[in-house]
Amino acid sequence: ALILKIEDRVAEISGAARHQDETALVGTLTPPQASGGISEHLGLHVDTNAAHWRFCTAIIYLSTLGAGVTGGETVFPVALDPQVEGPPDEASERLIEAAGELLDLNLDHTDKALHADETLKAREAATDLLAAADAATTGIRVKPEQGSMCVFWTRQDDGEIDRFSWHGGAPLHVEASEQSGDIFGWKWTLQKF
Repeated sequence: ALILKIEDRVAEISGAARHQDETALVGTLTPPQASGGISEHLGLHVDTNAAHWRFCTAIIYLSTLGAGVTGGETVFPVALDPQVEGPPDEASERLIEAAGELLDLNLDHTDKALHADETLKAREAATDLLAAADAATTGIRVKPEQGSMCVFWTRQDDGEIDRFSWHGGAPLHVEASEQSGDIFGWKWTLQKF
């Protein structure tokens, strides 16, 4: 009953009724890693799974990070901050362009773009997105807080993949003084696609 209540709430927020083509709720535990950024963790991607009906993702945060645990944000390096007025700056414009270049090449994950068989243009675009995600100088970062939910659209009204929806999970890091096996202070999520 709890899962159905969660799915009903996601349907209410997204404005789309549950349907048989949906992926079931996916539970994820993100443990800390020793070092590195998003590029060494999961990379960046758009949530479409080559399905034309997939237009929305909900990430439900089941935990708040414990003491001494940092990171874990859901990072949208291309998203424009609604608190900032005016046109995007030059760095943001380059990222918007890079995101579009990857989508024009039918690439939906930075790992695929960095593969040796891809063009230099694809590798440069992926590298730019990953560097921005790691630097945290552009875009939006959503901190995991127990009971909160991040909902975002991966397609535009015309069905095209939204270049602003590139995202990834920032890795968790634990301060040396806080090393413990307390998995309850790690990042726990449910995801609905």
